[in-house]
Amino acid sequence: MALSPSENTVTSDKNLALEKAAYWHTRMQSSDVSIQEQLSFDQWYAISSNADLYQRIDAMWSQIDSLGPEIASHTVHNVLKDQDTQAVQRSRRVKATGFCVGLVFICGILATQIMSQGQFLQEHIFSGRLLADYKSAKGESSTIILQDKTRLQLNTFTSVDIDYTPQQRTIYLLQGEIQLDVAPDKQRPLVVISSNASTHALGTEFIVRDLRESTHISVTESKVEVCAAVSEQCHIVQAGESVIAGAGKVSVPQPIDPGFVYHWNKKLLIVDNQPVVKVLDEFRRHNRGYMHIDREALQAFRVSGVFALDDLVKSLQVIEATIPIKVTRYTRLLTLIEKK
Repeated sequence: MALSPSENTVTSDKNLALEKAAYWHTRMQSSDVSIQEQLSFDQWYAISSNADLYQRIDAMWSQIDSLGPEIASHTVHNVLKDQDTQAVQRSRRVKATGFCVGLVFICGILATQIMSQGQFLQEHIFSGRLLADYKSAKGESSTIILQDKTRLQLNTFTSVDIDYTPQQRTIYLLQGEIQLDVAPDKQRPLVVISSNASTHALGTEFIVRDLRESTHISVTESKVEVCAAVSEQCHIVQAGESVIAGAGKVSVPQPIDPGFVYHWNKKLLIVDNQPVVKVLDEFRRHNRGYMHIDREALQAFRVSGVFALDDLVKSLQVIEATIPIKVTRYTRLLTLIEKK
């Protein structure tokens, strides 16, 4: 069915808007954005409809972390190089088409990577996140008081299911990290089930962090029993100790590292002489945008300090003033960190 002239106009306007958003998203990934371009982008982005389109495109771009920095950087570089050549030789319409082709090229690689590695499907579909009883978004945290008065805290990008019966209280950690202050109930023991372990509460406060390939358990008060998911190996973990469960084993309990402390209530990370890459990884876990870290160049550096996990800009400024690193931010969606 043919479109009416008015419908054609609307469709054309939508296409132009999408092409403009694709152009800006591709352009803002470049390392040679001029001050004038940045100002122009800020003015364009201040319009809510433009911001919505940009964010929709960024939802696809956010999966680029699974590609690895080398492939991602190479892809963007080639797309921009092709677009710059087209910009000299073609009209505005041809340039806009080139930008969309570049975006499709990137998304095609992303789709291939997602299909091959299954990261997106694992995190959002197979993990059970969509239908989880409770979940937190990236960069957010929440506290839930369960029916038995147990206090459950969800860290960034975490999801859980709750299954309470007259015989047992079970919390399924689908992804992420939780902290529990367990209400006593001698008739109904509480257990946390994660991908690599079951953690049986024998006291009150402990933390469980699931990394898919391993699960980290730290006890802050009383004790827990941690058992491997696919074997009968178990360890009692006392207050002040931590273990790692994975590959059918539970490590021997070790003292919690006092030089790397996460203050849940205030979203503070307190570190003493820690590898900067380890600290930056924690920043990235709480950051909604894409953060590329030059791990090889920064691996020798160590830092100390108190960092606000909900204020990425300020925390990076503190580190930048401490050690010779260079932080380049392209809006709040893209941050590059390398050696100065």
